[in-house]
Amino acid sequence: MSTKRESNSLRGKVILITGGANGIGRAVVSVAAAEGADVAIFDIDEPRLREAAAEVEAAGGRAHWEVVDLLDAGQVEAGVANVLEKLGRIDSLATVAGGSGTTATYLERNEETGDYIYKSEGMTQLWTEQVSEADWDGTMEFNLKTVFLCIRAVLPHMKQRGEGTIVSFSSTGAMTGSPTGAFAYAAYAASKAGVSGMIRHLSRELGPFGIRANAVSPGAVANPRMMIRRDAFNAAIDEAKEEGLEMPEPQPWFIPLGRASETREQAEAVIFLASERSSYINGVTLDVNGGGHMR
Repeated sequence: MSTKRESNSLRGKVILITGGANGIGRAVVSVAAAEGADVAIFDIDEPRLREAAAEVEAAGGRAHWEVVDLLDAGQVEAGVANVLEKLGRIDSLATVAGGSGTTATYLERNEETGDYIYKSEGMTQLWTEQVSEADWDGTMEFNLKTVFLCIRAVLPHMKQRGEGTIVSFSSTGAMTGSPTGAFAYAAYAASKAGVSGMIRHLSRELGPFGIRANAVSPGAVANPRMMIRRDAFNAAIDEAKEEGLEMPEPQPWFIPLGRASETREQAEAVIFLASERSSYINGVTLDVNGGGHMR
């Protein structure tokens, strides 16, 4: 059952959400629907895409879903054109798709069918000396290039209308690094730092066109993929010790609020930055980490 809010801060607005079939992206879809938005969703998980779209429609909004390979510029541009045709406009873009680990191992594509399969066994700890060029390039493409391609595709429309909001995802790891955590992976930290840098640039470039650009920086999030990565890191520590290497003991996250966030709490930050409630916030990377990292 859908839940409508009194605020309806996005009523009459169209938000395009990448990675909207699962995890934080799915939570963004839910909160956007509750806020009265019409929602377009890009992902590769067709069954979950259908479910997410049905949730939007149950809340009274219009929905458009599409299977899009975000690394394919042609598919991204065609998808954006389809959203404009179906829903008439794009007021906000939320680029949620991304992740840690290496795309080559935890997101595998069947070349014959074109289908993608999530491979949890591939979510392994990679020390920097183990990072191959393929690992590095895959992570940069998945976390940074996809964001760029989506933003590039919506900008002509937003500039023509003279307004719009962009919300992307950085990470606490981009600011602190994670030498003893589930995100202890140099390419991940670099790619997420790149997102924050791009957002700062875009806020200056696009502000005169009435377009705001901000990012959300999560810390620990209580979802299955995060737990898989935590376990993978601990397994890597144990394996290294068995080989006789001196390794640090895994350190628990210190979060003043005493818990990881729920995906909904990250989604609330996205919707805040996408809405007029944040009308004078521009170029910010908003920390949503329970106080685990402060600056």
